[in-house]
Amino acid sequence: MNKREDYYGFSPYKKPEKLITPKEYRAGVKALGEGRNQTYATLEFMDNVEKLRNDLYDMIVYDESELRIYGTKYYLSNDGDDEADGLTPETAWKTLQKATEFKFQQGDGLYLRRGDLWRGNLPLQDGVTYQPYGEGPKPKIYYSYNGKTEAKWVETDIPNVWVFDKVLDTRDIGLVVFDGGKEYAKKKMQKADLQNELDFFFSGFYTLKDEEKNEYKLYLYCSKGNPSEVFEEIELSRQGSTIPIRNFQHDINVHNLDIRYGQDYFLTDSSKNIELTYCILAFMGGHYGGHANINNGCYGFGGGGGAWSRCDNMKFEHCFFTMHYDCAVTAQSSRHIKENPNWWEAHPVHFKNFSVNDCLIEYSEYGVEFFYTQNQDSDVLGQPCFDNTYFGYNICRKCEKGFGEKHGAAKFIRMGVHENYCIDTVFENNVFDRSGQVAIEITGFEGDQRRDQISYDHLPKMRENIYIDPKDKKFAIVNLIYYDFNNYSQDTLERLGVEKDSVYIFTPVE
Repeated sequence: MNKREDYYGFSPYKKPEKLITPKEYRAGVKALGEGRNQTYATLEFMDNVEKLRNDLYDMIVYDESELRIYGTKYYLSNDGDDEADGLTPETAWKTLQKATEFKFQQGDGLYLRRGDLWRGNLPLQDGVTYQPYGEGPKPKIYYSYNGKTEAKWVETDIPNVWVFDKVLDTRDIGLVVFDGGKEYAKKKMQKADLQNELDFFFSGFYTLKDEEKNEYKLYLYCSKGNPSEVFEEIELSRQGSTIPIRNFQHDINVHNLDIRYGQDYFLTDSSKNIELTYCILAFMGGHYGGHANINNGCYGFGGGGGAWSRCDNMKFEHCFFTMHYDCAVTAQSSRHIKENPNWWEAHPVHFKNFSVNDCLIEYSEYGVEFFYTQNQDSDVLGQPCFDNTYFGYNICRKCEKGFGEKHGAAKFIRMGVHENYCIDTVFENNVFDRSGQVAIEITGFEGDQRRDQISYDHLPKMRENIYIDPKDKKFAIVNLIYYDFNNYSQDTLERLGVEKDSVYIFTPVE
């Protein structure tokens, strides 16, 4: 196994001598699917998949490109001073708070020094580009507490259970990560559930037992001793967005940043012209969200982010997504149209120009969610939900792994049981490598969402994708019908109108 897998894709920063270009990467994806027929995957083929994944990872993580801006450049550095003017690297500001409070103008850029780390969140402003300067790793923004230094770990009267002795100013802690991802803790619903190594419990706003509520402290089962002595790094993921985008925002570029922890990176409504490129987005979600799964001992929602209703021109390109409790990227809503019928009648398309391309998506319960639930009494029922949506040249892997194992329904594409009326929507040249429940779930219903009113015309167009899974596993759900991954999968795809897709049956080697 490649050592990068041990860290869920993270490794010590060491730039390769040569990086693959975007054009070479796309050619590599096309080459994987040459032949366009069902076959058993050879060891050489699987090695090629692994190599292409690593090339894409390197291309994203070690990118040093810079976006052009037309306004004023401002700088942020761990060695800066908030009383300085921020206009040069030598007079850089120091804190996220300063960058949050400052009112940027359309076209300005905020430059964060490479190799630096800020804990907190950075609300994004209209018209601003956020990107690095200097040399070294991408600048990091962590919406987490430093579990190594911000307080002491104190042994409790429960054997092997330690408490982080600080009242934490957050409603919930979604995840505890050790040593950059080598290990992570498993969330429990009450203190009595702390029975196994690295179980954790947060006695916050959502605690189930009244006598354990509102203490706002974190408890961890660690039999090896004091956690601060056992681990080099401990991150306690806070509730809230790491780079929040409010509703109705516009013209924001985020480029080459390392964004981790928190409930999500952002989730915005009615915003437009939002682009994330060459970013790392990792370890998000797991916070309580009004539903629980007591059977597997964890509860939560979130992780990832994206669009919640009516966004136009949102793009994720050359990004690395890993370890999201729910979905890596979403374009979804379940609002009732009649809440504001005049607005909806004038804006019948809810998501327009939404794209995810050339990304690496790993260890997330869902890769991408596309779905919309319409109010059945509205006069605009049956209007398009997705217009010009594109999901292409992504490598999606191992969605059943990671800390988001709450659903038991992991998949790379999830469209749910919704109308999902799509026009000009294409999913092409993606690699779906070893799924959870299924690789893809695509759905498009008419009217009242009954099975007898299915509209295949409303489904996204699928073409030239690659599916890799063991034989006889379920590999697709199309309008609630399951399809097996076997010798007939290619015929099944063709009957569904899929163009030139490749199916590879992965045979594990001892």
